[in-house]
Amino acid sequence: MLISREIDWGSMKEKRKVFIIQSVRGATKAEREFAISHAARLENSSYEVYLPARNTNQNDPVGLRICTDNRKAIANADEIHIIWKKNNLNWFQKLLSWFVGKLQKWGGLQKSEGSYFDFGMSFMAQHFLPDKKIILVNLDMIKPTGGKSFENVLHALTKRSRK
Repeated sequence: MLISREIDWGSMKEKRKVFIIQSVRGATKAEREFAISHAARLENSSYEVYLPARNTNQNDPVGLRICTDNRKAIANADEIHIIWKKNNLNWFQKLLSWFVGKLQKWGGLQKSEGSYFDFGMSFMAQHFLPDKKIILVNLDMIKPTGGKSFENVLHALTKRSRK
């Protein structure tokens, strides 16, 4: 017996997919909470969100699988949302940064550079998929600089994506 029912085609519309780039290793509690909050806002607005700190298994001794998982998610995303962390350092932080750099050389600490890598993959993906938007989420916290910088590139890409 065939049962007829009305189909709500609007609810069958595919969700827009967002990949969030943020610092994972070495992120502060406030930075993690900001990213989780941004993801929740998007998910409450019917977006499908990929947050690497949550969705990518970070247990990878080499890092290649993490990069591969993120590459796939970036390729599948409609939008890339970037939570950029700028290094505005005071004299004490610069001294601490120098010391951390020495520890890194000696193998004591690791600096996270995944955001730069994911940003590069996103920029390349946009070349092949020009409709992919790249948006700086914390635009009000990241001011343009006087010369060439990642900050200026992110501002330009955000402006272009909002057209």
